[in-house]
Amino acid sequence: MLLFELTVGLLAFALLLSVVARRLAVPYPSLLVIGGLVLGFIPNAPTIVIDPQLALALFLPPILFDSAYSASWRDLRDNWRPILLLSVGLILITTFAVAAVVHFLVPDMPWAIAIALGAIVAPPDAAAASAVLQRLHIPRRITTIIEAESLLNDATALILYKFAVVAAVTGSFSLGQASVNFVLIAVGSIALGIACGYAQLALTRRLDDAITIILIGFVAVAAVYLIADHLALSGVLTVVAMGVTFFWRAQTISKPETRLAGFPIWDAVVYLLNVLGFVLIGLQLRPILSGLDKSWPLSRLLLLGFAMVATMIVVRILWVMFYNSVVRVKNALHGSDAPAHFMLPTWQGGAVISWAGMRGLVSIVTALALPLTTANGDPFPYRDLLLGLAFAAVFGTLVFQGLTLGPLIRLLGVSDGDSAEREFTLARSEAAKAAIAAIDQLAETPGLPHNALDQVRAEYVARLAAISEAREGVTDDDLRAAIRLAAIAAERDAIIRLRKNGLIGDDAEIELTRDLDLIELSIKRAHGDAAVTWLDTARPAT
Repeated sequence: MLLFELTVGLLAFALLLSVVARRLAVPYPSLLVIGGLVLGFIPNAPTIVIDPQLALALFLPPILFDSAYSASWRDLRDNWRPILLLSVGLILITTFAVAAVVHFLVPDMPWAIAIALGAIVAPPDAAAASAVLQRLHIPRRITTIIEAESLLNDATALILYKFAVVAAVTGSFSLGQASVNFVLIAVGSIALGIACGYAQLALTRRLDDAITIILIGFVAVAAVYLIADHLALSGVLTVVAMGVTFFWRAQTISKPETRLAGFPIWDAVVYLLNVLGFVLIGLQLRPILSGLDKSWPLSRLLLLGFAMVATMIVVRILWVMFYNSVVRVKNALHGSDAPAHFMLPTWQGGAVISWAGMRGLVSIVTALALPLTTANGDPFPYRDLLLGLAFAAVFGTLVFQGLTLGPLIRLLGVSDGDSAEREFTLARSEAAKAAIAAIDQLAETPGLPHNALDQVRAEYVARLAAISEAREGVTDDDLRAAIRLAAIAAERDAIIRLRKNGLIGDDAEIELTRDLDLIELSIKRAHGDAAVTWLDTARPAT
């Protein structure tokens, strides 16, 4: 019972802090880590230590699978160079740079241990990146690179981590064998993920119940992660490959009710996992400090933590800005072959990517997963120190970089421009043309009343004209949308009155209100804020 009460209390505390973070316009992961840190040092507060295997299986797969939804094949293909250079090249460089700095400051530390530490703190976290970026309006290309990097870099880091830990435990290491295993694990994980993605698609196609499909999705993601782990593959890479494969085709086979029910459920679950995970990060410092050897004074720990975090940040800045400069020079000399829908790299965009390297729960649970002993039964060297430095990496980047990323974006004047709006306009225009063509084909069907066809066709022609004109201000189509919103509000009020008066039951109210909500949402998505703004300003004051 105590565990249940503690879990509910932590969730309530985390959700309260996330609300405060939104009010303060700061990334909620940063505030949650600070809150968890403060909570952990309250006198008589219970000590909570994360089970690393449970945490990885519980937190990571759903978050990765959800993040894979926005990782489109087009964006991954068009940005494969920077994504691979960040998720593989930068991870390798950061791992060995951190290992070199820590080994220099702690000469007695074996290289295998130092490399294991580098692999623990090298990968920016997918949950942290998504949580920090979701409320910041930056170009899609930058968001794509950061989120795709954080999807793939965990796989690189965890594979390196396993090799380093094996070397530290057994005392032997073969670079050639490790390189071959790295490739085999990557290829095997991607192949397994793609196969599981198609299997999930086949199962989804045969099911009708939306809730069943969604629940099977949660179970399948966790199961695939565990299967990959038992096969000595990368669970991270397998889940990402599965997610990208599934979402690439899911829109063509899933039913509208499944999509409408699935998105809010996934969003809610992933959000809960995120807020709970970041609070748990803060709560880990107390047990970590209590387990540290007394030979590590606080001043030396702070020096090591500062040197390590500074190395991580500087290496990322140098790597990203060097690549960005090379691309800009190449484009200036030979022109760019980048797609029209992506902006050319700028130093401002490079600065944002350089600064968006927040670490998260993966680094903490990976450090906690370090073995307790070596192959000969001796205690695993420097285990407590690695735990402390892993926390320093997460806390330093989430708080320092997380809280300053938004101000940096505003200072550099980085914005999303109108590229997304142009794509929305193109999609709406082509969709309207396709609808008109389909109506024209239906006109040849015997028995269909032409007056009904003409009315529907006229609506799409008017919509296409409004899109093509692209007038500033409020269009006639926006005015019609505003009128529809007012009518929907009146319908909703009437339904509520009927339920209050006992003329209809709750089930009728819920079903009818849900229908109105879907219609209202579709209108607002089609017209943005124009219809709502006009309606608010034109309605007479009461």
